[in-house]
Amino acid sequence: MLMDVERHAKCGGDCSRCPWSSAVHATFDDENAFADYRHRCKHVLGYSPSENVFRDCVGCHTPNDEIPQEARVPLKNCLVRRCVDRRGIRNCAYCSRFPCGYIQDCGDEWGREKIEAKHGAPISEEDYAAFVEPFEGLRHLHEIRATLDPSEVRNHASLSPLKSRITKFPGDAGLPGMQERAHRSLHSLLEKIATSSLGLADTDTFAQQERLRGRILCFLLFLWILGRFGELVGDRLRIRPEGYLANRGSQTELATVSYLEGTLFPVFAETGIRAELRPLGKRWTTPGGGLRKENWEISGIGAFDRRDARAGSASERCTSPGRGLRLESLPPLRENRHASPLEVE
Repeated sequence: MLMDVERHAKCGGDCSRCPWSSAVHATFDDENAFADYRHRCKHVLGYSPSENVFRDCVGCHTPNDEIPQEARVPLKNCLVRRCVDRRGIRNCAYCSRFPCGYIQDCGDEWGREKIEAKHGAPISEEDYAAFVEPFEGLRHLHEIRATLDPSEVRNHASLSPLKSRITKFPGDAGLPGMQERAHRSLHSLLEKIATSSLGLADTDTFAQQERLRGRILCFLLFLWILGRFGELVGDRLRIRPEGYLANRGSQTELATVSYLEGTLFPVFAETGIRAELRPLGKRWTTPGGGLRKENWEISGIGAFDRRDARAGSASERCTSPGRGLRLESLPPLRENRHASPLEVE
């Protein structure tokens, strides 16, 4: 079993009872019993320790050079882990900014309320103790913070805002009126995405700022996929699973229902872009809330006047009076269907 001093991960999770922990696996003498335990975990959380590299975690307090090379957990690039290490503290409870926006959002991701909401029914006390309570990191961190002397809390220096690399739109772009309006509208949208906090608080902290950097990339990629591979049907733009999933790259969030409906769609709605995820049949999501390869579509992107859909060039259909950008007319950025046009420096 892990030493008590290493019991809690940097995010507050209880490593001594985490299903992915080597300490928990070591308590099973029978691999068949561990397989049954993994099956129960899968039922409750939607995930479980796999039979390969996604198990036997040695804990995030273990230095990177001591983590087995083939191991996939703990996550070396975990933002909480990196933020805590930069601060030189044991876990988030020791930071003056606790609880920051990042840990408030992520520290209770598998809490009881959310898990029971996903199941639509209460879970047993046995399943709660075994698979849910260990991940109620935010609560654990509050309990740790309550035991600390003020002198043990380290002040956090705010980071400078991210710098946008988007240049100003030229005063005279040399384009016909409607085309220039279309390009201005697109430029304005991209500028908003690049300079907005995109619904995140405390973006002057390391973990949250890195999260924002990734969210900007994710939002831009979403726009590119819809503009490049969306299909215009009546007065709506529609994207089907094959075109969408084939071009999302490594952005797993774009294939997660909760992220699309709880984060991306609401933020885009503030810019006048409306979207909805529409089930077209049964079994369109995985047990963990991911999108399957069939039985759904995203539609309602960039509403516009029907009359404009029947006439004019693509660039002339980029905007509609009073409604802003039309995503269906975004130009293709690359010919390679599986290559993302976005790069991060």
